[in-house]
This record gives sequence, C-alpha cells and structure tokens, in this order.
Amino acid sequence: MFGSITYPRQWTLLILHLAIPSALFRFLASLFPKSEKSPIAAPGAVPIFGHLDALIFSPTKLASIFAASPKHGNVLRLKLPFTELWIVNQASQILPTLSTPKIYDFEPMKSMALRNIVGLSGAALTAIDEDNSGVSTKPLPDSNIHPDNRFNYLERKMTQDFTRPSSHAALVQKFSQNLHQWVEECNIGEEWVTPPDLHIFVRDILFKATTDAFFGPHLLRLSPDLVEDIWKFDQDVPFLAKGLPAFLKPKAYRARARCIEAFRKWRSFALKNGPQSDTLPEWNDIFGLKCMKLRNELFEKTRGWKYDEGACAASDLAVLFGLTSNAIRASFWFLLETLQSNELFDDASKEVTSVATSSGSSLHIDERNLLRLPLLQSIYAETLRKYVSVMMVRKTRQASRLGGYTVPIGKKVVICNYSEHMNEALWQPETGNDLHPVGQFWGRRFLSYSKDAPNTPTFATENLGRKWMPFGVGERMCPGRHFTKHQMLLTFALLSSNFDIELTVSTGNKAEPDMTHFGYGTMGPDRPMPFRIRRKFARQTHKDSAAWL
Repeated sequence: MFGSITYPRQWTLLILHLAIPSALFRFLASLFPKSEKSPIAAPGAVPIFGHLDALIFSPTKLASIFAASPKHGNVLRLKLPFTELWIVNQASQILPTLSTPKIYDFEPMKSMALRNIVGLSGAALTAIDEDNSGVSTKPLPDSNIHPDNRFNYLERKMTQDFTRPSSHAALVQKFSQNLHQWVEECNIGEEWVTPPDLHIFVRDILFKATTDAFFGPHLLRLSPDLVEDIWKFDQDVPFLAKGLPAFLKPKAYRARARCIEAFRKWRSFALKNGPQSDTLPEWNDIFGLKCMKLRNELFEKTRGWKYDEGACAASDLAVLFGLTSNAIRASFWFLLETLQSNELFDDASKEVTSVATSSGSSLHIDERNLLRLPLLQSIYAETLRKYVSVMMVRKTRQASRLGGYTVPIGKKVVICNYSEHMNEALWQPETGNDLHPVGQFWGRRFLSYSKDAPNTPTFATENLGRKWMPFGVGERMCPGRHFTKHQMLLTFALLSSNFDIELTVSTGNKAEPDMTHFGYGTMGPDRPMPFRIRRKFARQTHKDSAAWL
C-alpha cells in the first residue's frame, strides 16, 4: 500500500547523507541570522579607515561626499573603523527621519555636543543622558522619567519662550535700538576709512547688539573680554566637537573656560539683582529677555544643575553660541554678496528705499514691511542655501525601514542640508537657466514672476520641501530662525542706507566658505575682505529731507 512502501538500504543512507548536512546548515543558520542588505558605501573610502580622514581631518572631502551623495542612492554609508553613519537623502526619507523622534532620537547627539563643545559634565550630563522622554509635551513611549526631571523638554520650552510674539517683539525691538544707536554714534564720518576685514567689522557690530538685546547689557559690562573670547572659542568648535584631548590644542579649552567664567559671573550678578518672576517684564536690563530668568529658575530646581554653577554657565554659553555664530556669519555673507554685484546691490538698496522715511536727522525703516520685500528675501534665502551646512544626526531608538533598508537599533543616521542645497537636479529645473548653477550665488533664485505682472516679482517658497532647510525640520527646527531673518535684512538696510561701502580686494580675490566649519552651521569666509566705508555725504548735509535715500 501507499503507506508501506520501503526503500533499499542504500537509498536510505543516501537520503540521510543529504539530509543531515542540510539540517545542520539550517540549524547553524538559525544561530546566525542572515544579515540584512546594507546600503552601499559612500565614495572615497579607504581600506580599514573608511571615511575617517574626511570626517576628522578633511572637511572639504566630507563636503564633496555629501554634495555627491544624491547621485549614488537615497541611503549611503560613511564607514569608520568601529562604526558607521548612514547618510539619508531624498524627501521621502528625510522628512520622516527628522519628524519621527520616537524612532530617530536627537538627545544622544545633543548630549555629545554639550559635553564636547561647551564642556558640560558631571550630574548635569548624566541627567540629559538618562532623560529619554523627548522634547514634546507628551513624553515618548516607554519613558519612565518623572515630569519634574524632564530637563530636555523643560529646557527646550524655556529656550523657545522668546519665540512668543511678545517676547520676540521685545528682542527685535532691543536689537533694532542697539543697531540704530551704533549707526548714529559710531565714529565713521564722511571721509573714507579702511577697515581690514568686512567680516570682523560686521561681526563686532552685531555681536554686541545681539548679546545686549538677549542677555541685557551687564554680561559684556562685567566681562568685556568675552567679545574676543567667544570668537576664539567659536573658531575651535570643530576641534572641540571631535572630543580630542586638551593637550592637542590647549588654547581652545582655555578660551572656552574664560567664556564659561564670564557667564558664571553674569549669572551670579543677575540672580542677586534681577526682578522676581511675579513682576517679570518681557525684557529687563539685568536678565535681558524674560526667558533667561525662567531658564535660570529651571536650573535652580533641576537635578544636575541645582548646585553646579559651572553646568549652568556652560548651558548659557550654548545659548549665546547658538544665537550669534550662525546668524552673524549669514549677515556678513548677505552684505558681501550684494556688494560683489553692483546690479544686485542697487536693486536691493532701491527696495530698502521703498520702506524707509527720513524725519530730521533720523532714518525710519518700516521693519515689518522690510521683511516682506521680495528681492531681500530672495537674497536671504540664497545666502542660507549656499553658506549653511548642518549635519543633523539621529540615533535609532528601534529598528525601522529606511529607503528599502532595515536600520538596526542604535544606528546613527545623518542628514546634511548641504547635499540638498547643492543638488543640481533639485534646483536647475526650477530656474531653467544654465547660467546659475547651484554652486554659484544667485540672489534672484527664489523670485517668481507671473505672466500678469512680469516686472513685479514675488518671493516664492512654495514647493521647496526639504531641498531648502537651513534651519532643520520638525520639532528640532531652529527657534531663532525668525530673528535671524530680521537681523540679516535690517543689517543690510541700515548699513546700505547710511554708508557708502566699497570692497577694496583685487579682482578675482573672492572669499569662499571656510570648510573647517562644514557641518556645524554657517561657514565663515576663508580670507579677510578689506573694504572702505564712509557715511553718506547727503545723510550729513540733508538731514531734513528724504533726498539722501
């Protein structure tokens, strides 16, 4: 019968001979599951070391990798000796990655930045490391952090307080007052003077105007050397961020220590002399913006900061660094790029004229309408597209699918806006003009013209999606983005209206981005840009009319 069929002995042995190795192979395979397919490696890797040279020592190579990454796929790998980073490209991958904190966690990278860059240590750093609740009002799933110990959320909430309309208005008002005061009181007359570097000139004006507006005047009054120390610290941020030992560059650590001491001194003064919370205005000259007083009250009751003045001061240094470094460099590039094109400068100056009026010896600029001028907004957007490079790193909380690959838990993924900002395929179809490649600054790139009004451009931000993201995406989007825009446009408006400015560099001697700061925000210039400046003669002699405009 069918069930009683027998096999010769040799057939039985043959079947066992074939089956046993197959079963053994399947058993061993079950012990070592087949690994998922991995993305291809980014170009430029070398044996053993991978992309270590580019990541640590050669930012120009790193920039070229990110610029070329869209050509090689939506996910690539940066290989390192003991780990790797996954580079994420294309909108379908970028937006979910930056907008899903329950899967892609920012906090480990924040902890690393605070530890390496501003020197946070001890219990404060431990508190940040242990806080797995995220920065949203609702804690992330599986978080067991007590509400009072949700420092990342509470600190983010206090830092973002200045984005409230009334707080932002107070900041803008004080900054505008400070900048107008500099214009009126500076010792630049109608005779040409020749400062050696436009970047340092703009930097020093805006740093004081911004710092006094945010922290009040006493921070720089108590520590006037902070004006120089902060930029020495800023210059070495790429070195500090890598966590390299102090003996390799002791000046970097000493500059940081002096900055922290300046904030320790200011905080002691402010806590002793500042107003109480129940009578706190939006701005006062002790703490500056209200959010800084609230933030220091948070420190006083939070584990890790409560008894550690150094931790509080280091955290405040992080605020000043974030507030000034990127925006001030961007304001410089905005001014420089307009000065390098007579046509662009003239057209931008005419736009300023449309919102400026003169009353006696004073110039009044309608700042609300200034922010709506199409050409100035386009120059602003193009400046950030070309000169801002930020590596946004996340660490996976759980395994997930990304671009057709399975990303294991604990994997680091990185998105760099530079790869999108320099992606020819994303921008060229929009311009339809081969004369303006993405590597070239084009101040009118973001203007749109309609058939009904061909001579009246509009600033077009529609459908930009992820191809223009200088401030990041999602809940980690830069809270200072609105102030940055105000600072950049107002700086150009006041300087161009009150002064004649001419570059004095030789033909072809054009500043390029300093790639040592690639990935850390707005890149500075790689060389000094000498210039000359004088107060507009008509501004001196016709203060009672608007003719000087």
